[in-house]
Amino acid sequence: MPSNQVNVIMNKFLPLLLLILFVWADYSSIVAQPIRNLNFEEVGLINPNAPVGWASRNLGQEISIDSVIVHSGKVSLRSKNESDEGGFFIINQSIPNDLISGKHVKLSGWIRTENITEGHANLWIRVDGYQNGDPIMLAIDNMVNELAVGSLPWTKYSVELNVEEEAISTSFGALHQGNGIAWFDNLEITIDGVIYDPDLYEPWSATPKEIDWLKNNIKPLTSDEPGNDFDDLAELESFFKDVKIVGLGEATHGTREFFRMKHRFIEWFASQSDTTIFVIEAGMPEARIVNEYVLHGIGDPKEALAGMHFWVWNTQEVLDLIEWICAYNESGNGRIEFLGNDLQFPHLAADSVRAFVAKADPGFSTSLNDHYKLINGPDELRVMDHEQLMGIHESVSKVKDHLEQNRENYLRHFELMDVEWAIQNARIIEQSVSRFLFGEDSRDKSMAINTEWIYNHWGQDSKIIIWAHNDHVGYNEYWMGKYLNESFGEQYRSVGFAFGEGKYSAVLSPNTPVEYFPLAPPRNGSVEYVFQKIDIPIFAVNLLEAKIHPDGKWLSSPKPLRSIGSTARDEPYREIPVAEYFDLMIYFDKTSASHSFGRPKNN
Repeated sequence: MPSNQVNVIMNKFLPLLLLILFVWADYSSIVAQPIRNLNFEEVGLINPNAPVGWASRNLGQEISIDSVIVHSGKVSLRSKNESDEGGFFIINQSIPNDLISGKHVKLSGWIRTENITEGHANLWIRVDGYQNGDPIMLAIDNMVNELAVGSLPWTKYSVELNVEEEAISTSFGALHQGNGIAWFDNLEITIDGVIYDPDLYEPWSATPKEIDWLKNNIKPLTSDEPGNDFDDLAELESFFKDVKIVGLGEATHGTREFFRMKHRFIEWFASQSDTTIFVIEAGMPEARIVNEYVLHGIGDPKEALAGMHFWVWNTQEVLDLIEWICAYNESGNGRIEFLGNDLQFPHLAADSVRAFVAKADPGFSTSLNDHYKLINGPDELRVMDHEQLMGIHESVSKVKDHLEQNRENYLRHFELMDVEWAIQNARIIEQSVSRFLFGEDSRDKSMAINTEWIYNHWGQDSKIIIWAHNDHVGYNEYWMGKYLNESFGEQYRSVGFAFGEGKYSAVLSPNTPVEYFPLAPPRNGSVEYVFQKIDIPIFAVNLLEAKIHPDGKWLSSPKPLRSIGSTARDEPYREIPVAEYFDLMIYFDKTSASHSFGRPKNN
């Protein structure tokens, strides 16, 4: 990135930076755990430089557990950046509402700094709620009048606020923004003047009646192996009857059994329909290259798979699915399209638009190249300031608007789908920028829009099967599944996946290699902890039934559930009302890592 870019964010746009970070804190505040590890003494097995129990995010900072410079105890947490470009580091935990609703909360802790000449270090605490159905920050204290700067010895700071009864979440943590070094140690939470003792936390546990109900209402599944018969899945047939779109989730992007079971579901759905539309959480133009292979045998499937950018799909399991779809299409038993609904990488979409315009509207080519000259990938876009992003967004939107305005003219000379794909690719480029702008469509909303576009062009007489993370297919506010439910109602079904113990593929950070990581046994009080008590290797739970039964309703109240994306985590729990977010849950007691081919060369 340009050397002054992060500094622009850190200094000139400090309020915007804080808003961005706290929007992230809004999301990560649903990380479900008791308040813990306030002195950073407990470190992770997966990442020994990450304190257990804390969600974190950083840009340009070197994060470590420091056993030399401490305030008390054995270690402190250090954030270091000696470059000229600055950066930021933020850690976050949440406080359960039942502990603090209507009460006064104080966070205190010790901070030491060295050579912070640009930026600062601080503690923060924030309360969020809803206003007119929209999320809103109700209160925040972030030491704005006493930020830790320069070089300071260990100094005690505090932040505090009242938690209104209508609050839905309260999050707290520490922030180091800019250059230099900051140390944090011995944080403490006080509620109405009483110091909170994390050792007093008692996790929720299911009653014997709730466990018995679960045992009597699960649907055991025999295998995740593709190619098996569908006798066990037949019990789920009524669940998917008249459903147009099925979202198949995954609790990690690196679990072999999740991938193979979804493959098996696709085989099952294909056996019931002449045409099936498969949609994966990957770029639309990149997935089209795979579609050329599965429909016409054109290209190299392994190269096409790697060309979808994401290492999480660059696996033997997904390649096996691609080869199976190709063989199925060749068999004459039916047709499966392989499509994507994501929008993160604009360059191939831009090449496709340029190629179409060169044929259909050559007089617009010069203007198009001017509008597209500033296109960047997600890593570059996410560090740009608001003014730069607005300029790029306005410019690329003009291309989409021009193509839409000339649609009828193009249709006189070109096939319908050639024109529609050109417009859609221009829309993808617009979406790739808008996801970083406040007030514009998020990535999940755009994925839902793209899925609806697929439905309008292919899916009205077919079943659409979406392959994505649990966090996309579910019904949480601002998730793709929520938008699809608003558009399709009961014609959309969300299927979550969960697991007990095993291994999974992941990375430690964006630039590290793909590795296999262990999964600790489920934590007491989690959904998986209860599922493991059933002692059945694979089963499905109809959450629509759980919502209406007194002994199943515990699944409708917030409980810890694992959620791991592409990055390995020691404490991968989020507190969610499972039956409100998903219609069906599939659980595996033992799992293994996906067979990764590693990072694609183009990523």
